[in-house]
Amino acid sequence: NCAVCHELTDRGGVIPGLGYSNAGTFDIFENILSGMYVSKGMPDFSDRFSKEQMGDIKKFILYSAEEAGNKK
Repeated sequence: NCAVCHELTDRGGVIPGLGYSNAGTFDIFENILSGMYVSKGMPDFSDRFSKEQMGDIKKFILYSAEEAGNKK
């Protein structure tokens, strides 16, 4: 779902890779996935992901960003 708009690698996508998001973004991550930015084109995923799954997605993004940073 995410890579359609957000490239998950360092190549970048239409919208910046989620691993480059600031800490504030991750503080409201569940809200973002639940429709906070629908008016800006971000889909509401609350009908597709549980809160636990949203947390797992957040952990995956943070882990991937950390791993990418360690490889530079």
